[in-house]
Amino acid sequence: MEKRKRDGKVFYVEKASDVNLALDLALDAEKGIYNEAYLISNDGDFSGAVKAAKDFRRIVVYVAIGNRKAISYYLKKVVSRTFYITENFISDCKL
Repeated sequence: MEKRKRDGKVFYVEKASDVNLALDLALDAEKGIYNEAYLISNDGDFSGAVKAAKDFRRIVVYVAIGNRKAISYYLKKVVSRTFYITENFISDCKL
């Protein structure tokens, strides 16, 4: 965590969270900690970690949020499968 100050107020910002998540995805796959992971991100930079996890025979599901133009082509290409969260999905989930 990095300490920052703005307008006299102190707050903390997590740094390198995407790097840490990518490392966890790959290293935990190697250790056999999980069989299936759900990645909720549209950041194609995770594609290398996804490939590594799949090399250890893990299933990685890309949870894509938004319309098909907003999702990551790179993630969609390397994951085991893609699960789309659309407006219709959200509407169907309402109680």
